[in-house]
Order: sequence, then structure tokens, then C-alpha cells
Amino acid sequence: MRETTAALLGDMGHAVTPAPDGPSMLKLLAAAPAAYDLVVTDYAMPLMSGSDMLKQARAIRPALPGIIISGYANGQPLTRKAKSDIVLSKPFTAQQMRLAIASAVREPGAAATAHQA
Repeated sequence: MRETTAALLGDMGHAVTPAPDGPSMLKLLAAAPAAYDLVVTDYAMPLMSGSDMLKQARAIRPALPGIIISGYANGQPLTRKAKSDIVLSKPFTAQQMRLAIASAVREPGAAATAHQA
């Protein structure tokens, strides 16, 4: 899933830095906090959840926008998700990813949900 999402984001013109897990992403962010405008993460990752990783990332860089990709059923709330995190349900289209990104970077801190139509 990581490679597919990274390729999609790259095709959209975004610079992508994939990380295999939350702690690896946090190390990258700590080394260069200004290098990242948005974090796109899966909810279910090795070592920590995507929402836990975003919480720790915001200790490094407050107000960092985040999108959590989730395979959980629509309507099932994600535990430990910040109100500002956008949830993109699997499977999703490129257009849904574009809308989620636009919402995340336009209004960091504003909650939104992108669902498959």
C-alpha cells in the first residue's frame, strides 16, 4: 500500500519520502521539520498507529496536516484520531486523495472526511 500511495502522490506532482513505520517517519521529521508540508499515513502500521505517529509528529512540528488512510468500515470511528486529521477510506480514488490533500493543507486543524463515492 505504501508504494502504491507514494506512486500516486508522485504522479500528482508531490515530493514523497516513504517511511516503513512511524518511528522512522518521526526520525525523518525530527531531522528536517520544515521539509514536510503534510503526512499521509495508514492507520494500521507496524510499531504504532498512524494517529499515534501524527500526535508525536505534532510534538515536533505543531499544526502539521495529516491524512490517515483507513481500511476500517465507513462510520466506524478511529480511536486516538485528532479532530484535525482527515480520514481517507480504502479503497480511494486519485480524486478523493486530491480533495483530502486540498482540505488538509488549506485548513490545517479543520476536520474533514473523504470517503469513496
